[in-house]
Amino acid sequence: VKYSFDNNLLSVRARLSIAGGFGVALVLASLWVRSRADKVAASLCGAGVAVMYAAVLSGTAHFEVMGPWVGFALMIAVTGTAVGMSLLHGPFVALLGLIGGFVTPALINGTESAWGPTFTYLLLLEIGLAVVTRKKQWFGLSAMTLAMSILSAVVYGLFAWDSDSRGWLILFVMGTAVVFVLNAARGAREEARPVSAMRLIWLGIGGLGSSALLLSMLVMVSGFSLMELTSLGVLGAGAVLLGRLDRRYVGLAFLAEGLCGMMLLA
Repeated sequence: VKYSFDNNLLSVRARLSIAGGFGVALVLASLWVRSRADKVAASLCGAGVAVMYAAVLSGTAHFEVMGPWVGFALMIAVTGTAVGMSLLHGPFVALLGLIGGFVTPALINGTESAWGPTFTYLLLLEIGLAVVTRKKQWFGLSAMTLAMSILSAVVYGLFAWDSDSRGWLILFVMGTAVVFVLNAARGAREEARPVSAMRLIWLGIGGLGSSALLLSMLVMVSGFSLMELTSLGVLGAGAVLLGRLDRRYVGLAFLAEGLCGMMLLA
């Protein structure tokens, strides 16, 4: 194989296909090994996911032998595989899916203006990771999911803010708040240990609070546009209602009211 690579006996597509097939083989091998050696299986799965990411990225960004939407779809498939396999192999595989999943839109050239699919994908990724990390009680990865969601919104708000992206970005920010509040509520009902339940509540508070701050930033970036002000008002009303329903969120109600008041007086 090395000889054929060094002497260009195989085309780029063939090389990438071999690499992708090798990654798939490693993931399948991890399933076979899992019953006998968990750590070895997790390592095989992590290596397979990394190889598949590298193969798709090389084919789109470096060799450019596949279109951006094909690469985007394949990256989504690899990310879904990583998140799903993390249920069997542990948090390391989930971490690979988290990092690879959130950076996918930035790495695949040619999808920059497709804001609807991009933000829908990011929100679905966020939902999948939030549910998996809650069920497995990987609170550190839950916090990283929230952090990556907020970081993605900040980056898009600072560097890709225009009339086409603004509506989708607002929906993504508000969706992030809803995802983490609902995930916290569901987890708090299921979780028997008060400490674990409170960790989920803090993630819900973090999701709602950071989303309110982000919308305030977008209000200022947009020059106090009606769309952004209305979105902040809706989120603020939701925070007030949540504070009345659950006293643990009452501080966020005051934060939301304060932000809305500042934006109206500015």
